[in-house]
Amino acid sequence: MTTPRATSSMRLAADRRGVALIEFALVLPPLLLLVALIVDIGFAYNARLNTLRGVSAGAMYAFENGGDVDADSAEAFRQTIATIVQQGAGATAPTVTVLVNNVAGPGAADGYYCTSGTPTQWRSTGMTRSACGDGTMSAKFVTIRTTGTPVAIIPVAAIGARLFPLTETVVVRAK
Repeated sequence: MTTPRATSSMRLAADRRGVALIEFALVLPPLLLLVALIVDIGFAYNARLNTLRGVSAGAMYAFENGGDVDADSAEAFRQTIATIVQQGAGATAPTVTVLVNNVAGPGAADGYYCTSGTPTQWRSTGMTRSACGDGTMSAKFVTIRTTGTPVAIIPVAAIGARLFPLTETVVVRAK
């Protein structure tokens, strides 16, 4: 014969109500962390793609219009490209630096240059186009550089920001 206490213990041990709630409570935090990390990586990847789209649009503008740049129009030209890149990048716009003939100011915008090597070596050919020695002609060059990091949903981890930085450098030979 079983005692009432033993019967009560056996019924309690056999009772499965509430187990699913406890299991859900144990699984929920890691699941939420995983979802947040996936979303964070997705946002960072999207920001990277938007930045590349903006740099591509700025590079196309520089290719089409960079050959006409001179000292008087260099600053407006650089601002226009920076605006194009930032608009293309959207809400997560990185910092944009635009150089004409590897110079931030208007000083070198009137000249033509030859480039070679890695890292790039710049050689001026003066105010007119001339042969570079490697079969190409000197030209005007526009450098577009972006720097930045995407905003992280989980700032401690910031996995997306590390995987997809908004850093890009493009050198465009103008038409």
